[in-house]
Amino acid sequence: MEYFVPHGAWEQKITGIASRLSEPMSVPPLIVEWREGALSVRDGNHRHAAMVAVGWKAAWAIIWCNCADDCDRAREALGIPEGPSTG
Repeated sequence: MEYFVPHGAWEQKITGIASRLSEPMSVPPLIVEWREGALSVRDGNHRHAAMVAVGWKAAWAIIWCNCADDCDRAREALGIPEGPSTG
């Protein structure tokens, strides 16, 4: 995690979210950045931790890249087929 959150506050938030999780389609997607060959959750860190806490193995995510070359590298590394171009 890039930004420190006090452990007690973090755990309280995660516990609350985890208690309300029902199925993956009911949860907003995580927003994830492809950054230098790694994925970084940019929005949804609490949701992600709650999903892990309840044992989910998969979740919806939107992956963003900062340039076309990064997008190509991410697709290759993650096994994502090429889709329509956005510009």
